Amino acid sequence: MAERSAETQGKVPLDGLEGLWDSRWEAAGVYRFRPGDSVYAVDTPPPSIVGREPRLIHVLTYTEVDCLVRYARMSGREPFFPVGWDDNDPAIEQRVTQRFGVRCAGPAPAGADAIEGTVPRSEFFGLAARVTAEDARPFEQLWRAIGISVDWSTCYTTLGGRACWVTQKAFLRELAEHQVRRTRPGEGMPGRWELRTGWDESVLREAVREAGAQIQFMPPGMATRLADVLRTRTTDLPISERRDFGIPVPLWYPVNPDGEPDLTRPIIPDERQLPVDPALSTPPGRHQAERGIRGGFVADPDVFCPDATASLTPLLPTGWGVDADLFGRTYPMAVRPQGHYIIQSWLFMSLLRGYFAYGRPPWAEALMSGWIRPARGEAAELSPMQLVERFGADGVRYWAASLQPGRDVIVDLGRMRRGRRLALGLLNLCRFAVLAGAYAETAQPTEPRDQALLTSLRASVGLATRHLERGRLDQALAEAERLLALLRRRYIPVIRDDVRSHADRCGASSRAALGIAADVITRMFAPFLPFAAEYCWSNSHAASVHRAPWPSDAELTGPGGLERE
Repeated sequence: MAERSAETQGKVPLDGLEGLWDSRWEAAGVYRFRPGDSVYAVDTPPPSIVGREPRLIHVLTYTEVDCLVRYARMSGREPFFPVGWDDNDPAIEQRVTQRFGVRCAGPAPAGADAIEGTVPRSEFFGLAARVTAEDARPFEQLWRAIGISVDWSTCYTTLGGRACWVTQKAFLRELAEHQVRRTRPGEGMPGRWELRTGWDESVLREAVREAGAQIQFMPPGMATRLADVLRTRTTDLPISERRDFGIPVPLWYPVNPDGEPDLTRPIIPDERQLPVDPALSTPPGRHQAERGIRGGFVADPDVFCPDATASLTPLLPTGWGVDADLFGRTYPMAVRPQGHYIIQSWLFMSLLRGYFAYGRPPWAEALMSGWIRPARGEAAELSPMQLVERFGADGVRYWAASLQPGRDVIVDLGRMRRGRRLALGLLNLCRFAVLAGAYAETAQPTEPRDQALLTSLRASVGLATRHLERGRLDQALAEAERLLALLRRRYIPVIRDDVRSHADRCGASSRAALGIAADVITRMFAPFLPFAAEYCWSNSHAASVHRAPWPSDAELTGPGGLERE
């Protein structure tokens, strides 16, 4: 804490901004989704939380997309920014057993004698939900601490009732279209289910390749990785496995007179039955007494593997199948943020299932983040929350946003320290504007030096906007940083004495220009340093800066321009 308190020197309340503004944002519903005609929907990557702690890679990936979301919100597009937890993980079984001392009975049929120390799969789902809520808590605390502007009312999991319904419904539709198939069976039991990616049909291969080419990658070079997968993939993708617990494959098979199941004639449930556990429920028109006997039926013993549900995240929060209006506004989604190292797995599988469902990719853009190389020394000993406590959320966010998208990176404490100083510089600029009466000035900037400032502001806003539209957060942040340096080193020293005079025309002109500049630069930093920007904005506005419009040319006019550093 010494590092933080030494910087403030009593000038501005930099410490404690995270807790202050998170609670106010939540109370005011600043990030609550407001349906409209222009929606910016994010296919948020649900982190694997079961038995895990948040890591810095989560901070990197989520901060990068959060900067784009905050910019979209300010530029007139309403973000649909859900948050998901990936709990469809084999580790959930061990966690439930450790926590409650019971195991899942697996696909035991209804009426079967209970095995000591086990509970039915339906009851195990409830216990798993309680474990998920516990394991998600440190992730939510970190998300709030670093200012990730998700809508917490849209929280979903990959193992809950909605996930079961979506996974089973998508599978049944793919089955009807012959987009999934079963591997070779063995010993009277069905083989696992796989998604067709072996490209035995050239028409399918070319169609999916064209769909992949529609995705705009940030950075653009990452598109070649997907193209390579689409060109070279020769095997199908497994979507089911044999485990006691998970989302069950919703099928039964008739039992032949010889007592063997007929794997060529699966019995399919009515979609109105979903979600269904075939080990507990019966096919339409059948009875439990027919289970397992000649002429009766047996359940498919498989559950869907984690990737089968994770690849459907574009459908989980968007209202697919239950809310046509929401789905129409949010799908296809605007962007998928993820690591470049899972293009060949998660992104590819999501693309394929999106194409199978609607003949197009499930998102327009894909924002790539890189690996974080193993930290050394002091950086290796600090958790993400400890970094926030030491450098502030804005300092940590500065590190993440200042990195080139898609590049592998290092943990740079010096860059976090620089981000903290930058937040302090923004706060001090706005404090000077308040003390000078700049926000209350009603005059117009008329002096040449002040007109030149407006021109410089307009140029910087234009550059930052173009960078953000291309997903180049690092360049947009650098432009805002250069503008702040210009104000503090070249403009304020020149006008400092004049703005204190309320009797002359020069002072009024400079106060007006300073007020405009403080407003503009606060909004330019808002996507990157949301806590410092909100504090600055609150000096002169009642509403949140994160619902304010992005700066525009209409606000800034004037010939000339200040010399850039």
